[in-house]
Amino acid sequence: MALLIGNGHYSCQDIKVLEAVESDIRNLRTTLIALEFKVISLVDLKYHEMIKALEQFCLHLQSGVYAVFYYSGHGFSNNNIT
Repeated sequence: MALLIGNGHYSCQDIKVLEAVESDIRNLRTTLIALEFKVISLVDLKYHEMIKALEQFCLHLQSGVYAVFYYSGHGFSNNNIT
């Protein structure tokens, strides 16, 4: 099972748009499907949407199942997120 998240567009004007994020996710998805992974791929999520996606992903993991989590995008810290 694989969860692929790509964030290339941000609401903050100071953060540069990442053009290759969607193609990165698409290419990795194709590869993992060929390897018979069940793939969930999501793009341009907000913080709370990412947390929800990760929680749901973890609920579906079972013993003996290979899991892949991949994130493509900017990494930054915001101490105001609750």
